[in-house]
Amino acid sequence: MFSHIAVRVALAGGLSVAAFGATAPVPRDALELATGDIQVADTAESRKAALHLLVRARGSYGLQSGGRGYDLKVSFTVDSGGQTDYDGAWKMEDRFDPAQGLLWSAEASAGYRYRGISGKDKTYFGSGTSTTIPLRLQEVRAALFNALADPATMSRASIRTVETAFNGAPVTCILVSGTANSASADGRQWDETEECVDRAGLLRIHSQIPGRYFAYEYSNDLASPGMPFPAR
Repeated sequence: MFSHIAVRVALAGGLSVAAFGATAPVPRDALELATGDIQVADTAESRKAALHLLVRARGSYGLQSGGRGYDLKVSFTVDSGGQTDYDGAWKMEDRFDPAQGLLWSAEASAGYRYRGISGKDKTYFGSGTSTTIPLRLQEVRAALFNALADPATMSRASIRTVETAFNGAPVTCILVSGTANSASADGRQWDETEECVDRAGLLRIHSQIPGRYFAYEYSNDLASPGMPFPAR
């Protein structure tokens, strides 16, 4: 039996390192939560705790690993000011059957259409008006299905954490960098990703670079049993 899930996504432009320079302070933003007492995870215990939170949050995106079919319908709007293709309204649908595989499609009001099929052994891409996947569509799919990097790849990463709140609820924000020089710096650095996870292990803020944020809200009626999913 399919679980039917409807999701709305708001996608807007963001800042880049080049906009301010890598040495400039990270600009203030309502979704930038790493502004308080940031602690370096420099012990085995503190690193383990931070990585465990990321493992729990990443598990919320394993819809296909739940062993149930689902029909996921997503609507979102792209407004890049002409910087990327296909601004305007979008619709996307993923239909998954554990025995058959995944059928997913996307279409934009600007005329783009795409359909992809993948089974256990084969993948077919490119049915529709295009064989390519635009940047904003890639971003939406990444934000919904694969926002977090695999914690197993972070054994040598610099990790810092800060306890704060998002929408009145406590969260732990985890800052990860491939360089060691950010470990002693005040505030978030340009080379740090930021993942804010609540006490239930759900991702609340995902930020690959400063100035570019995804905020997640969850609704019980959209969640499959044992598998929460962001409402937007």
